[in-house]
Amino acid sequence: MTGRSSDRRTRWPLVVAYAALLVSCESPFAPDVVRPARVEITPNVLKLVTGGTATLAARVYDDSDVLLPAASVFWSSQDPSVVTVDQAGFASAVAAGTAQIAASSGGVSHTIAVTVEERPIALIRVTPSAGSVIAGQTLPLLGEALDAMGNVLPNRPLLWESSHPALATVSTAGVVTGLAVGVVTITATGEGKTGTSVISVLPAPVASITVTPDGGSLTVGTTLTLTATPRDALGQPLADRTLSWQSDNPAVASVSSDGLVTAVSPGTASITVSAPGGGPNGTTPTRTVLVTVLLAPVGSAVIVPSPATVQVGQVVNFTVNLFSAAGAPLSPAGRTISWTTSHPSIATVSNAGVATGLAIGVATLTMAVTTPGQAAPVQVSVQLTVVNQPVVSVQVAP
Repeated sequence: MTGRSSDRRTRWPLVVAYAALLVSCESPFAPDVVRPARVEITPNVLKLVTGGTATLAARVYDDSDVLLPAASVFWSSQDPSVVTVDQAGFASAVAAGTAQIAASSGGVSHTIAVTVEERPIALIRVTPSAGSVIAGQTLPLLGEALDAMGNVLPNRPLLWESSHPALATVSTAGVVTGLAVGVVTITATGEGKTGTSVISVLPAPVASITVTPDGGSLTVGTTLTLTATPRDALGQPLADRTLSWQSDNPAVASVSSDGLVTAVSPGTASITVSAPGGGPNGTTPTRTVLVTVLLAPVGSAVIVPSPATVQVGQVVNFTVNLFSAAGAPLSPAGRTISWTTSHPSIATVSNAGVATGLAIGVATLTMAVTTPGQAAPVQVSVQLTVVNQPVVSVQVAP
């Protein structure tokens, strides 16, 4: 209770006494007429809700208990901040609390107790009644208490609850925070009445995609794992998003549904990852990286046969077998193979590995294989011995 209200209550008996005296002084009763002895108020107890009204009736009686219908009555309220009353006895509830109303006449008065209660809540309205919020973001809800007439009852405390706090929480002020994708029911409760709002928590849209590594080079037959990370507008990673991978040149490099790139043949390929429909307003964010496929470098080479012998005028075909540093067989396709001879007068050799014996002797044939991207060619030599053709027959002249 405020100091002003306390002072008002302290002064009120004086006001009532003064009013009674004033009415007595102004009374039309002549000295030989019986004066009022008591006052009655109907009803003798009054209960109202804030904003409610009631009409009070006062009856004045003399000391013989005879009704004095012409007697003047003065009405007053002990605490007008709780209830007011006009001179017609019309009482209006202002705020919750208790007070007294007095009716005075001819020096006598009567008071009744008045109790004012808050209007009861008939309905809780939550706005919006349905909505959506992106995970990681917030959505404010408005909760209003209404009376039976649909009027808003201000300053009524409400209790907010979420049906699934793991999906979305709600603050004491009705602010919903989305946490995980799903549907929750937010309930506001006051004085036993409830209102609800159904909220869908939506995934945050993909604003960008990062890929690690950002492309690169690999050799035929090898693989490269690309890792894609969808991110929101703040650059934070987003989990559980559907991604799609595609190569614009599968003949050079193919890619699996989980980002595993397989080098097929030399060349370049663009590998694109996308989040279909996962961007803002249903757009499809993408990220493209470039992959270069190279031939595997030659680690060693073997010439067959080695060494070799050929007769003068005859040829021998050499076969070259190529291997990686790990010993895996390699194809000569896409590589340059060349042959040279140490003694062209003894034997010649073509770049196809076909050697021809010309004269008796020994020549060293050297094969060099060059692979694009490899720093230096790999060389292997074979010794070729050229011999005379054998004597098949001998003719003796007569």
